[in-house]
Amino acid sequence: MPKPIGKAILTKGGIEAYKNAAVKSASIKPKYFKFSDKEYNLDDAFNFTDADIKGWWIKEDITAYLPIDDNTIEYLCEVKPDKAEKFCALCGIYLEDGALIALAKPPYSFPPNVAQRFKIQVTYGNLNKLTDFKYIPFEEIKRDLSKFDAQISLSDQIIKLSDEIEKIKAKLFADTINKMTQNQNSSSKIKLDFGEVSIEKFSGTFCKNVAYNLSFNSTPRVVATINHRDYNDDSSHDPVIVWLERKNNKEFRLCVREVDSDGSHDQLYVDWIAIGT
Repeated sequence: MPKPIGKAILTKGGIEAYKNAAVKSASIKPKYFKFSDKEYNLDDAFNFTDADIKGWWIKEDITAYLPIDDNTIEYLCEVKPDKAEKFCALCGIYLEDGALIALAKPPYSFPPNVAQRFKIQVTYGNLNKLTDFKYIPFEEIKRDLSKFDAQISLSDQIIKLSDEIEKIKAKLFADTINKMTQNQNSSSKIKLDFGEVSIEKFSGTFCKNVAYNLSFNSTPRVVATINHRDYNDDSSHDPVIVWLERKNNKEFRLCVREVDSDGSHDQLYVDWIAIGT
């Protein structure tokens, strides 16, 4: 799975500002940034100005800059945890005259109450010569982002682990089918059974015997998973775990338990599948 990365663009206003500075042998002066909690597709944001973007909730001076080469500058835009009152899904960089010159979005929205940091690289011909850094301190940005880098690293590890788990599950399923196919005799056929168990409101641990819909000659392989299909995007539920306590060729015993066990849990469903002969 590809590494999650953010995206940054120069706006039309930014390109025009750099062009005018180059033509007039002048300079531009980046000064401040803003954070927004609204998400935008940067592929459609080239013509955006400040007025086109909703959800701006904080304005701060650019924290620091670091020249990468003659054409590239890296800006650090940081909001400390005590000021990070909302989610951050977008960052805008502005000149002293209020022109929006660049937009950036992280690979995922930064949550509130933590350090929200952007490293934004802006590239343009002879950019260093065109930029006046009177408002921004020079700083070795890459040495100040251990927490940010750790968050990205942790995200990578979680995504990689999830990917590996899916691969292992797929291999186990394939191995099960292969073994069952190899072991079946000429008169037996692989059977696939499945169903859904409705569990009413419960507290603590709840168990229920579930009979198969088909007849199996031997104990099948059974997989079960929670289904909260009655919940929509505007509601939430406490986490629930599911397991099988026993099974034979007639039925299996299904158990569920709310992880927090802090009261009753609303109705849920358990989907199951059984493979055997």
